[in-house]
Amino acid sequence: MTLIGKIIDALIRALSLIGTLCIILMMLHVTADVVMRYLFNTPLPGTLNIVSRYYMVILVFLSLASVEKQGAQITVEIVHDFLPARVQRVLVPLTLLLTTVVFAVLAVRATEVAWAKTQLRASVDQGTTTLPIWQSYWPVAIGSAAIALYTLFRLLGGREPSREDAQTETFNE
Repeated sequence: MTLIGKIIDALIRALSLIGTLCIILMMLHVTADVVMRYLFNTPLPGTLNIVSRYYMVILVFLSLASVEKQGAQITVEIVHDFLPARVQRVLVPLTLLLTTVVFAVLAVRATEVAWAKTQLRASVDQGTTTLPIWQSYWPVAIGSAAIALYTLFRLLGGREPSREDAQTETFNE
């Protein structure tokens, strides 16, 4: 694997680790909210906003590149399998190009929005307190940039994962 491939792999692993930690934190947070709500009649303030604006956004967007790297995304191969082999060979780079362009555009736009929200110090009222939410815009930009970078790497000749690699990686981790 090239140095660039190793750097991209390390980035994807780091983002995946953050996503995993986020799952654990979300599980603990929601559990604590349920316990506080039903045992002490005092729910944790802001749980719904924190789960929807932080945990879920981080989980979805920071995990995109990892899912793509493992070849674990949902695919519909019913049409693809009936096409001639030479057409199938053209579809893979075309799909990678389209994915790269879409996520690169999303990354640029999400970065603009995240920067604007950061400048405004965007927040949401939560009862008697204010919950800052400007940080929750950055995972969209970072995750979109990561998947665009990875698909560009693959488009330019980086190794393409196979279904067997995805299964082996899942079982070995």
